Amino acid sequence: MNAKEISNMRLKQLLVSNILIFSSVILFFTVVKIASISVSQFTFVVGIILALQGIVGLVRGDTTKSVIPIFEKVAVYEKGKMGSEWYKERKTNFIWNIILGGFMFMQSYWNRRMPEQSFEWEIAFLITVLFIILLVINIASIIRFRKIDTSINSTEFKGYTRKSNAIGVAIGIILAIILGVITLSFVFL
Repeated sequence: MNAKEISNMRLKQLLVSNILIFSSVILFFTVVKIASISVSQFTFVVGIILALQGIVGLVRGDTTKSVIPIFEKVAVYEKGKMGSEWYKERKTNFIWNIILGGFMFMQSYWNRRMPEQSFEWEIAFLITVLFIILLVINIASIIRFRKIDTSINSTEFKGYTRKSNAIGVAIGIILAIILGVITLSFVFL
């Protein structure tokens, strides 16, 4: 694949990813608003989604097949560039999904005795959270793309999954603090 083809593929990948994320978040919060679900139910549903993604991913193994053609093309390309580290990265991501799903189940259990109040979302809050999610995902994706696309061979990826996960955890903690502050500012202002 030449540089122009790679650039076009990455642009399509980002576009499709952003559309899917945007649509999913809007759909999810619309359903939450219409169905008037409680905090416990919300965290339970998120836990199910995360756990299922992780389990299905682990069961599928190292296949590059995808319902969305651009993701299959990207998977084939990245698997060729990264070698065995591609599978390690995917497996680690799926395990993290299962762990986060378990954490959400615990949250659901801990919140089960809270008064059954439904979420009351302010549109400004939703837009802020959606913007932050899209911004972080796009920046992380672009950094990852550059690392993969500029590599010469798969030996450059030795330890890549471990390093990227450590960075991801650190950024996740910082992002959680930022989102916590934003949430508190919407609650108390």
